[in-house]
Amino acid sequence: MKPIKTYVISLLDEKKRREVVTARLKAINHEFVFFDAIDGRSRNLKNDLSYSGVKRRLFFGKDLTSPELGVMFSNKEILKDIIKNNYREALVFEDDVIIKDNFHFILSKLYASDISWELIRFLGKPKMAKYRQRKIFNLDGPFNLVRIGSSPGGSYAYIISQEGAKKLLKSMDKVYLPPDILMGSPWITNIEVMVVMPTIASWDNDFPSAIDSPNRYTKKKDLKGVEVFIYPISRLIFKIKIALQKRIYFYRYYFRDKKTFARSL
Repeated sequence: MKPIKTYVISLLDEKKRREVVTARLKAINHEFVFFDAIDGRSRNLKNDLSYSGVKRRLFFGKDLTSPELGVMFSNKEILKDIIKNNYREALVFEDDVIIKDNFHFILSKLYASDISWELIRFLGKPKMAKYRQRKIFNLDGPFNLVRIGSSPGGSYAYIISQEGAKKLLKSMDKVYLPPDILMGSPWITNIEVMVVMPTIASWDNDFPSAIDSPNRYTKKKDLKGVEVFIYPISRLIFKIKIALQKRIYFYRYYFRDKKTFARSL
């Protein structure tokens, strides 16, 4: 399999993370370039015109943090680079990624297949097993491409095609979701999203998150003015809408997925 353009998103001052991920990728002979992440810790990115703060607060009650937006805008710049350089596809890792031993082997099986894809996510959180899911294509033995009927978080490892990059970039014109949730929301992005299960990449729990802030998970709201009164209604409408969109998306491809999976066995 020919080398794939690979970006590793990393804050410039995260020397330890960079040393560890460099050693990991060199150990499996995987070439990559560091992308210096946009640092939201030192900039107030909530004032950026592409951030829809009102929509975020009306649907979630709290703004995205500036570090979270830094991750979003970093991914956005990488997508622009993929499109500018006309890469057929590219791998994107965060600097806490852990690559499994069979990563290249399963990736080669994907390239040898005739299945069309736009975005494939590598997610390793245990709760993945709890999500509604359906097998799309058998890659090898227990490894399958799977459709997930939810929007799981995690942007530490994914591969995206040129067409997928264009669609995802377009969906970032006005952002109110973190990049990992947006990637897992094809009813918003219109991207053909698949997940490899069991996972062939995970993340390093030993590294503390570089985007968490002390009040990120508190119950205090960021609502302003009339948002306080509108929020209970807008939040309910949003939850109902998303629940319907998830189910419509998941069952929309039921027969096609079943046929494709049967063919792959």
